[in-house]
Amino acid sequence: MTSLIILGNKNRHTFANSIVAAHHKSLELFEKPFTDIFIIDSSESYTELHKETDWIDYIKNNDVSIEALTHRIIDVNPDIKPATKSIENFINFIQKIICVYPDKQNLIVDLTNSETYYYFLINTY
Repeated sequence: MTSLIILGNKNRHTFANSIVAAHHKSLELFEKPFTDIFIIDSSESYTELHKETDWIDYIKNNDVSIEALTHRIIDVNPDIKPATKSIENFINFIQKIICVYPDKQNLIVDLTNSETYYYFLINTY
């Protein structure tokens, strides 16, 4: 099994390019495509990604299995109270994937391609 943890993005083109780039990295490192792609979305990124779905065709045309996609909406925003609960949910979800994942060597984590709040959280904690 080969997996990707990635943050959603309101810009569907940027998001799709990130998945395709990670897919090629998976083939280079592990010689196999992703069996699981865990997408951590904000409510906004989830909505934007599902307004127009041409990005799905783009990743399919680049040999990424759409059956591997799993979306999880976790809003991390310091203005939403209680912010600590949303941060805890974010961290717990990542830990859950990593802890139960049988082969941690075949795991790519890209938490740099998202909204400011997520990026700030990653750099702060």
